[in-house]
Amino acid sequence: MMLKFANRSVEQIWVSAIAWAVLVTLAVEKVTLPAQAKEIATLSSTQPFGQTHLNGGSILRLAASEPMKLADRPLLLPGSFISFHPSGKSVVVEDGSLTHLYDPKTGESTGFQGSFKGFSPDGKVMVTQGNGGTRLYDLMGGRVVTLQDAFIQFSPDGKTIVTIGNGGNVTCLYDLKGKKLLTLPGLFRVFALKGQVIGTDDGQVYRLYDRKGRKLADFPGLLSGFSPDGKIFLTREGSRLQLYDLSDRKLATFQGLSGDFSPDGNHVVVSDQHSTRLYDFFGNKLAVFQGTFGSFSPNGQAILTYGGGVHRYDLRGGDSVRFDGERGWFSPDGAVVMTAEGNVIRLYELNGREIAVIQGTFKQFSPDGKAVMTHDGQVFRLYDLKGRELAIFEGSTSESYSRFSLDGKAFITDDLTVTRLYNLSGKALVTFQGRFREVSPDGEVVLTSDGYFDRLYDLQGRELAIFRGQVLGCDWPDAS
Repeated sequence: MMLKFANRSVEQIWVSAIAWAVLVTLAVEKVTLPAQAKEIATLSSTQPFGQTHLNGGSILRLAASEPMKLADRPLLLPGSFISFHPSGKSVVVEDGSLTHLYDPKTGESTGFQGSFKGFSPDGKVMVTQGNGGTRLYDLMGGRVVTLQDAFIQFSPDGKTIVTIGNGGNVTCLYDLKGKKLLTLPGLFRVFALKGQVIGTDDGQVYRLYDRKGRKLADFPGLLSGFSPDGKIFLTREGSRLQLYDLSDRKLATFQGLSGDFSPDGNHVVVSDQHSTRLYDFFGNKLAVFQGTFGSFSPNGQAILTYGGGVHRYDLRGGDSVRFDGERGWFSPDGAVVMTAEGNVIRLYELNGREIAVIQGTFKQFSPDGKAVMTHDGQVFRLYDLKGRELAIFEGSTSESYSRFSLDGKAFITDDLTVTRLYNLSGKALVTFQGRFREVSPDGEVVLTSDGYFDRLYDLQGRELAIFRGQVLGCDWPDAS
């Protein structure tokens, strides 16, 4: 069984430097380690990595043929869970000035000097940062590259890293061997067009560059977005929106609070609190619609606005339909409009005919777009787009979390203390202790937290590992 859930942002909870310091001290002083663990190697930071000295080295690695147990229980590890590896096979645990990659299936843990900053998109390179600068660890080839600049992020293709140089005044790009490729003025802001365009900002002027460092455009304000083909971009400065091409030619100026490109890339929608306007790329106003812009239909041929009800406008002919509600959404297939106001959800056909009225607050559409999940303050309910109730899931408070798996075949909820995994018929498959936090990218491990402990479970409900930090002045409860 495998689950796929969209990634969720992870907050760091507590950090415990003391317990890992004890573990490292044991290794360095050659005190006997547990029977399952052994030291691998001792190498300098310019050689393939293994274990190095604490006063300047980078790694402690322990290997175990089976997960280490304490009194026949899952290994209790100090430090805080930070992230899953992109493969989902290991987790990042941070403890003071050390970052650890821990494999919950094998019990192997590898320590790296510095605080964790990120993985390359393919997961082959890990970045840490601490005393001595930024370190790039080649997890496949066992090499370490050290840079003095502060790490920002990887390029979309994973072949370049972005750093802050010169005290924060410039943006630098390096390859993964540590060779500096570019130095650009200003702070890094964005990669665009699959990493082929770089945006920087010095507080007064926003600049766009190509990957060879050639300036494409500069303008006041902020970058708002690119057209679908990447040839036109929109900027915003206060209530003024401006349209440019990549030859730095200004095409049009609009007044409004927000702007969006139509999915076909031929128009710009500009909106404020009372109206939405449709323009071509020469600044010609083509249509004016009542209300604030909400969204485009999936095929890009209609929009929803809100204010004085929800309105659907056909961009081809200008026909409009009004629906009751404060906010509205198209279903993923574009065949249904759903509106919400307070605790009432309404489903409509595109012509305005009401299909059903549902009590509860809207949570999300199912991935296949054929059902909608609601919450009524006590339980989650799944309805089809005809308004028929399909299943009920526990989740006792308004703070209860919920999420579909990406394949749409499972649903996960929590009610502050317990996380449950269901099939879409409403049958609880597995119960996990603690609030839901994340599912590994490979869909095989669930992370929960109860405020004191982070726990890893497999999909059969077996506890693989427990992580905890140190809270001063607080007695830790038993982890069982």
